[in-house]
Amino acid sequence: MAEVTQATSPEQSSSTTAQTQPTTEPTLDDVYKTHNVDKMAEEFNARRTEQPTQPRQAETRPEIVVPDPTLDPGGYKVYESRKAQELQQVREALTQVSGQLNQFQAAAVRQVEEADIRKAVDTVNEHLGDAKLDPDMVEIALGAEARKDPRFLTIWQNRQKNGQAYQQALKAFSGKLAKKFALRADPQIAENQRALREATSTKATTAPEPTMEDKLGKLQGAEFQRAMNRIKNGQSPF
Repeated sequence: MAEVTQATSPEQSSSTTAQTQPTTEPTLDDVYKTHNVDKMAEEFNARRTEQPTQPRQAETRPEIVVPDPTLDPGGYKVYESRKAQELQQVREALTQVSGQLNQFQAAAVRQVEEADIRKAVDTVNEHLGDAKLDPDMVEIALGAEARKDPRFLTIWQNRQKNGQAYQQALKAFSGKLAKKFALRADPQIAENQRALREATSTKATTAPEPTMEDKLGKLQGAEFQRAMNRIKNGQSPF
């Protein structure tokens, strides 16, 4: 019986090759190059050094009648005293208004910043999927990345203007973070973490003592970071 061979067209061959080639997610460096972040950083720093100029507005002042100090010395003294009092009141009012305005502005900026940080943490954990991390750990990692890499900080500062670059940077950062914490998948580490959660959730039947959660909750900054790292390495946090 004659063998029947089926010719493969060039289009089918190229399609098969394309399907077998793995797709790679863009890294942070790829995002920086695509969106020309270095130039954005230079422009941002240049704008910060510029001093904005405000146009002058014409002022209309009421006519002020100043008593003659020679012909009306008493009236002149009253005028000078009243002027000094009014000037002091204006200075105090301006100081108070300026302080309140600065407080309002700082509070508004802080609220927006905190809300954006929470959204960024949620976005990173969405990209991590089943390997999602504690939100505090993600926030610390984002801050560390911004301190170490000015380009990442530039994308963060321009997140409202260039949302596409911002979202791509978060996705690339998630991949970088996933590789860094790949050891979290170790079954022994997972078992240690489960045992820790059970130990900290069990209520004491004797005299009350500080629980593991209480101790962890009191840690801040570098101490909290070290404790979390010890837990991830299968060790006691203290």
